Amino acid sequence: MLLQKELIPMIEANLPNMAYAEKDIAKFFLKQQPLNDYSSKA
Repeated sequence: MLLQKELIPMIEANLPNMAYAEKDIAKFFLKQQPLNDYSSKA
C-alpha cells in the first residue's frame, strides 16, 4: 500500500523538523488503526 511504503517513512523522517502541533497530528496518523476512516465521503 502506498501509505505504508512511502508516506509513513516520510512522516517519521521529518518528525524532528516539525512544530509541536504538526508532531501531534503526525503521531495521530502514525498510530491510526487501518479501520478508522476520517474522510468526508464516509
